[in-house]
Amino acid sequence: MTGELICSDGLYEVMGHTRETFQKDCADYTSFFTFLDHRDDDLVVRTVQEAIDTRQAFRLEHRVMTQEGQEKVLMVVGRPVVNEKEKVTHLVGSIADITLLRQYESALRQKIEELQRSNGELEQFAYAASHDLQEPLRKISAFISRLKQRLGTQQDEEVENYMRRTLQAIDRMRSLIDALLILSRVTRQGQNREIVPLNPIVEEILEDFDAQIAEKGATIEWDELPEIYGVPVQMRQLFSNLIGNSLKFTDTMRPPIIRIAAQSLSLTQVRQKGLSTARKWVEITLQDNGIGFDPEYKDRIFQVFQRLNGRSEFEGTGIGLALCKKIVEHEGGTILAESQPGEGARFTFYLPSAS
Repeated sequence: MTGELICSDGLYEVMGHTRETFQKDCADYTSFFTFLDHRDDDLVVRTVQEAIDTRQAFRLEHRVMTQEGQEKVLMVVGRPVVNEKEKVTHLVGSIADITLLRQYESALRQKIEELQRSNGELEQFAYAASHDLQEPLRKISAFISRLKQRLGTQQDEEVENYMRRTLQAIDRMRSLIDALLILSRVTRQGQNREIVPLNPIVEEILEDFDAQIAEKGATIEWDELPEIYGVPVQMRQLFSNLIGNSLKFTDTMRPPIIRIAAQSLSLTQVRQKGLSTARKWVEITLQDNGIGFDPEYKDRIFQVFQRLNGRSEFEGTGIGLALCKKIVEHEGGTILAESQPGEGARFTFYLPSAS
C-alpha cells in the first residue's frame, strides 16, 4: 500500500475544503490524521489495521475538525482489496456525515432523562399529596362522627342532612385521591410484565359486579379471550373500568347487554393501526347497548376529570377511562371509542399478544 489518498468531492465538502486546499493539506493517508480528533486516533488506527490483517470489512465512527474549526462526526464503512496473491493493495469505502444525527440523538437522550426525572418527581408528589390530603379528610370525618354522637337524637333534620352530605363529599374526595394515585402508578418502573390470561380476569370482575349485574338484569357475553403480555393488576383495572363503565351508563328502557370479543391482528393490520411490527397484537372490543354519547366527545372522554353527565345522574371520579387509556398506551397500544346517543358505545383497544 502506497498511502495515496483518493477522495470524491463529497469529502472535500464535508471537511470545508476545495479539492486544491484539501490535497495541499492532506497529500496522503497519514496526513489525514491531522484532521482527526486526537481522542479517536487509536480507534482509527486499530480498526484499519485489523481490517488489513483479517481482510474483513470495517465500520467505525470518528470525529474530525473541519477547516472552519467545526467538529463533525463521520461514519466510515470500508473494506480491504486484495490481489491474486492475497496481498492488500488498497482500501475502498465511503464516508457519511452523521453529525446532525448524533446531535439529535443526544438531544433526545437528554429529553428522555428530563422526562424520567419529571415522572419520578410527579410520582413522589402524588404520594406526598395523597398523604397530605387524606389526613385532613380523616380528621373532618372524625369530627363529623363525634358531632353526630354529641348531638345524638337532638339534631334536627337540616343538620343531619348537612352532615350526611359532608361525609358523602369526603368519600368522593377519598375516591378521587385514590384514583389519581392509581393513575400516577401506571408507568412506574419495576412493574413486571408477564403472560396474562384474560378469561380468569373477566370472570373475577364479573363476580365483583355480581350484585349490580343482577339488579340491572344485565347480560355479559364474551368469546374465548387470548393471553396477552402485560402487568396483571393493570389488566384487571382496565377491564374492570370498561365493564363498570358499561354497567353504569345503561338505558333504563332496556336490559343491559355487554359483549367482549377478541381477534389476532395480521402484520398488515398491525401496520395499518400504527402499532409496532416487532410484536404480535390482539384487538379487543367491548360493546354495550347503553345510553351512548355524541361522537364529538370520543377523544374527550379519555381525558382526566372529563364527565359527559352530571354527578347527580351517575357517580364517578371522571378518571376511569383516562386510566384505561394510560394502561393501554403504556403497553404500546391504542384505545378508541365509537358511539351515537342512545345506541350504546363500542371500545376497541390493542394489547401485545403473548403468543
